[in-house]
Amino acid sequence: MFLIRIWLCFLLLQPVFAAQKVNVNTADAAQLASALSGVGEKKAQLIIAWRKENGPFRSLDDLGKIKGFGPKLIERNKDIIVFSSSALDQDRSRGKSSTGAALSWPSGGYVAP
Repeated sequence: MFLIRIWLCFLLLQPVFAAQKVNVNTADAAQLASALSGVGEKKAQLIIAWRKENGPFRSLDDLGKIKGFGPKLIERNKDIIVFSSSALDQDRSRGKSSTGAALSWPSGGYVAP
C-alpha cells in the first residue's frame, strides 16, 4: 500500500518537474533563451534569423546548421524542442504531409458507422 501511495504521488507530481517544450518555429528570443539550456539572447537571435531566412525548422539537423549549435547543445535540448509551425499544421489539416504526400489512416483503424 505504501508503494502505491508513492507511485501515485510520483504520477501527480511528474508534470510539475517536466521541462516546458519550446516551439523553435514560433518562439521569440526571450522564450528561446529561457527555455533552452545553453542558449542565451545571442543564440536565440541566431535561431530567429535562420528561421526568417530559411523558413521553419523541420528537424534537429536544421538547428545544427546554425553557427554555434553543435551536437552537444542539440542533444541537451532535444527533448524539449518542438518543430510545428502554422504552415506545417495547415498542411496536415488539409491532409498533406510536410513532403506534400497525402496523409491516410492506417488500415484497420476506426470505421465510421
